[in-house]
Amino acid sequence: MSSKETANNPAKSSDNEVTSTPEPTSVPDKTQIDLVRSKPAKTPKSSLEGKCIKDRYQLETQIGSGGMSDIYRAKDLALEKAGIKDVYVAIKVLQPEFVKQPEALQLLLKEADKTRRLSHPNIIRLYDVDSDGDIHFLVMEYLDGETLDQVIKRSKPKGLKLDGAIKILNQMCSALSYAHQSGIVHTDLKPANIILTRDGHIKLLDFGVAQAIQVNHDKYSATDVNQTAPHGGYTPAYASPELLAGNLPSIKDDVFAFACVAYELLTSKHPFDRLPADKAKSEKKSAAKPKHINNLQWKALQLALSFDQAKRTENISAVIEALNSNPWPKVAIAATVAVSIGLGGWFSYLQQNTANQALDQVAQYQEHATLLDKLGNMSSEQFLKDYPTLTSITEIEKQGLLRIHKQSLINAYEKKVDQALNDGAHEYPNYPRAETLLADIIDYFPDSQILAKQALIIQRGKQAAIEALDERLHALLRKGHYEKSDNDIYYLLNELQYIDNTYSLALTAAEISTYKKQFNAAIQSHDVQSLKTLIHAGNVFFSESSDTEALIALGQELSESVSLLAQYNQAKSEGETPEYPYQAATVLYKDSFDNLNLEVNKTRTVATMDELYDRLESLSKELPADFTPLLETRKNMADKYLNLADELLKKRKVSTANRVMKRANKLISSTNI
Repeated sequence: MSSKETANNPAKSSDNEVTSTPEPTSVPDKTQIDLVRSKPAKTPKSSLEGKCIKDRYQLETQIGSGGMSDIYRAKDLALEKAGIKDVYVAIKVLQPEFVKQPEALQLLLKEADKTRRLSHPNIIRLYDVDSDGDIHFLVMEYLDGETLDQVIKRSKPKGLKLDGAIKILNQMCSALSYAHQSGIVHTDLKPANIILTRDGHIKLLDFGVAQAIQVNHDKYSATDVNQTAPHGGYTPAYASPELLAGNLPSIKDDVFAFACVAYELLTSKHPFDRLPADKAKSEKKSAAKPKHINNLQWKALQLALSFDQAKRTENISAVIEALNSNPWPKVAIAATVAVSIGLGGWFSYLQQNTANQALDQVAQYQEHATLLDKLGNMSSEQFLKDYPTLTSITEIEKQGLLRIHKQSLINAYEKKVDQALNDGAHEYPNYPRAETLLADIIDYFPDSQILAKQALIIQRGKQAAIEALDERLHALLRKGHYEKSDNDIYYLLNELQYIDNTYSLALTAAEISTYKKQFNAAIQSHDVQSLKTLIHAGNVFFSESSDTEALIALGQELSESVSLLAQYNQAKSEGETPEYPYQAATVLYKDSFDNLNLEVNKTRTVATMDELYDRLESLSKELPADFTPLLETRKNMADKYLNLADELLKKRKVSTANRVMKRANKLISSTNI
């Protein structure tokens, strides 16, 4: 339930309720009476809002309170860290004054045990039961919606339309029938214990604890302020006469309560004006037929509301089947047959066909039972393969078969998950495969604590692996280690993307700066092998950075030339005599020669020319003597030297002019190849 809705309907403390005079027909459980009598004097409650328990659950807002427990909306920090979207849970905490009472803690544990046994989409999920010092708590599903109390109030004065009520009742029936098949009777079914979530799903609350904890009216729901106080683990307004008389609970108790809730949904009124069933019976109270249901539907509801246990409907499925039925097609067929054969032969026809129909029905039941038996006894994995195609059985039967196969299916998937985590193909476990397998089986058993814990373990392991690999990758990038080797940057990136296909590298300014420095240095030194390494690293790691955009573009232009020159150097180092890749070298050295010629044209001194000459000679060692850009630069430099010699002669600096002319002649002779 959302905190906003709960705030509008605060859970009422039950201290006054449990100490008020009980109704004569109510027989509380002895353990409950003893617990209530031993309850310590009321002290101001200290809210746990803002506290983090077990270093995992951050309690944000108190959304409910009862006689023994408080309910908090909490954030599961482990789920948040694992990147899970839905991180909110409801934490039910035993109040401080009950912490030292073993009976109170026992009731909390009983609630956990019974709720945990029920895994159904329409029953609130219990995730965990735990303690943190003196804080004893349950971790439950966080529900965002409203109670049926609120739905009924909004539907006044006419109640819900039949279709809307049926959608709610069908889900209630599914949950209750499943619980009954599991040997658990609710015994305190009422609108305040039923949540309608925002997405239209029904959730039943406080399952399996009615006889115990309900004495204290401790609800994970907003309690109706007009609600009669519960006694003996039930609420009198919805309790059957047998429960009020102190008899042991039975399925028919839930049938009676279900019918009361159904009637309220259809009319927005309690069938007996909120009187307990024993009083209503003594006062000869009777419910009026809701206006928007037919007589057959009303008959089914009346039987479910019967004060006489022997007359009351055996199970909730029979009630809901009647409420879902539409008698008009059958009536029309019967009328057509009657007209065609004449009224005289109608009764004979009816008797004969009733017998035939009975035989057909028996055969159908036997065939259906055989099918269920086959499905229950087949291998669990084969059942799971067939499950999506099972259209001839009811949803309740499908849920029951899932329960039969539950443990073996979980065991089988645990083995598959273990194999995925130990496949040996990578240094780290195959987390994606393990997550996919768990997601597949969790779809069928969303409340399995075994699966939930395993999923969390995998999430934590995956996150730890990502953090370790990411740290190693960044360390290598900071140092500028772009070469391929064992545990290199490519291996680490591959492992990260294997573990998490959504992984995205976030480069730091230092990593980008290191890359740019190394790239520019390699360009200036014409280091072909380093450039090849840097170009590849740039395409893989730095292509998304705007700071390296120009370098990556240059790298793409140079890529082919660098590759050809690298192949040439490799072949030469292996003793071969490969043909020199002139065109590739022209591309790579173009900027160097362009810059050199530009400086030659601008210079005005012999000293600067000598420096440029030395640079040219150093560059020529990397290139063949007939390399065109080299020859052209030498001619340009020779012309410059001759011009400088003329200027020196005019200034009568003959000796210096002679040296300069010798350098010019040397350059000219080196171009005569």
